[in-house]
Amino acid sequence: MVKVGIIGLGYWGPNLVRNFSKTKNCDMVLACDLDQDRLRRIKEIYPSIEITDDPQKITDQVDAVVIATPLKTHFSLAKEFLNKGKHVLIEKPICASSQETIELSNLAEKVNKKLMVDHTFLYSDNINKIKSLLAEDSLGKIYNIDMVRVNLGLFNKDYNVIWDLAPHDLSILLYLLNKEPVSVVAVGESFILKNIVDNAHLYLKFEDSTSASLYLSWLSPRKKRTITVVGSKKMLEYDDTALDSKISLFDKGVALEPQNLPEMPHYETFDQFRYVYRQGVEDKINVAEREPLAVMAEHFIESITKDTPPKTNALDALKVVKVIEAAQESLTTSKEVKVHD
Repeated sequence: MVKVGIIGLGYWGPNLVRNFSKTKNCDMVLACDLDQDRLRRIKEIYPSIEITDDPQKITDQVDAVVIATPLKTHFSLAKEFLNKGKHVLIEKPICASSQETIELSNLAEKVNKKLMVDHTFLYSDNINKIKSLLAEDSLGKIYNIDMVRVNLGLFNKDYNVIWDLAPHDLSILLYLLNKEPVSVVAVGESFILKNIVDNAHLYLKFEDSTSASLYLSWLSPRKKRTITVVGSKKMLEYDDTALDSKISLFDKGVALEPQNLPEMPHYETFDQFRYVYRQGVEDKINVAEREPLAVMAEHFIESITKDTPPKTNALDALKVVKVIEAAQESLTTSKEVKVHD
């Protein structure tokens, strides 16, 4: 039985407590937060869980620590508990810089403890279904992936909308394509808080001419979580907010074919070609899905009990952080920025 403690009971922390409390081979023993009201609420719902406002009290009682605190504290807390011989799970993003992420990854390897990041959507059955469709070449060559993640709030005064929302879509994007972008262009605006970008667009290029675009915003009247994949054979839409089928597969596309003209050595203009549109059927794909956060919690515990590598490890998280750093530089310079290896 893996004894688990969690630090941070704000927006995401209670969801983590709920899932780890139901996870096999896991004993959710302790919850920590500086806010006494949050501690009282957790105690009311989970009377068996000990509560504290002192992170130091966690050390002697747990085997693993879940960190759901503000981004600026991730590195110091994770480093402290890894040095104390604890397995660590960190909510996204893993750290505020690639340098911090590399240091934590090296430390976890040195002390032989698991270090995992909560890229929740990589444990979604729907996202894994999309990955299998791409692996089966059902969509053909991928031209473009368009991703939208917008809502009204939640605003943060410590970091911008890219650091807040992009880790979700970037982790999904890199997982689906199994490759990293070579460059990124980012534009954004700070409408509400000075110097805190709350509305942003990212454009990413890959070596094989595949591209991706992300629209991220805290200023939308409605919550939208969509992915559109355009391939040479078929197209796909994913709507995370849909109540029934979240995935639609479209047998649609367009191609250029030569006109029925006399034979020539080559065609010099597009007038000698015609557009051929394919208007096929739309297939709704139904996927029986468990709560991704529950799957993630089980995976973390299983990686400890079976001593297996976490699916969303620090090196995968590092790829996401590097793209965000490049996007931040692009925001500042108004230029296309290469994603560093």
